[in-house]
Amino acid sequence: MKRILFTLSLLFAVTAFAVEHIVQTSGLSFVPANLTISQGDTVTWNIGSSHNVNGQQSAYPNNPASFFSGAAGTVSTFSFQFTTPGTYDYHCDPHLGAGMTGTITVNAASTTGQDMVIVGVIDGPLPGGTPKAIELYVLNDIADASVY
Repeated sequence: MKRILFTLSLLFAVTAFAVEHIVQTSGLSFVPANLTISQGDTVTWNIGSSHNVNGQQSAYPNNPASFFSGAAGTVSTFSFQFTTPGTYDYHCDPHLGAGMTGTITVNAASTTGQDMVIVGVIDGPLPGGTPKAIELYVLNDIADASVY
């Protein structure tokens, strides 16, 4: 019973975990230009054919990690998963002079006592029954996972 309740609580926690956020371009702006997300969330930029996303540490040394979509016009969408909390600045290379910049603020994952959450459920068509698998994301160091 303890495992069932724990599993159910993890399933409900997934809805607030690993969210995908969308940033659009509008003229020479990112919309939204400032976004606050949680650790583990993914941001997808829909940048069209004349923009890019440059959050490299060579441009912004205080960024906790680098991200870069490549040269402008090489991709129309770009996604990055933010696994380290902090503030990330970024810009569009061709339109930096026009002020096309943005900021992603990544809040640390909740420390509500949960050591791991389910981030994926797999229900594959294997012979001999109804196979299921789960993918876990570990939030805290776990010395012995058998207790779960």
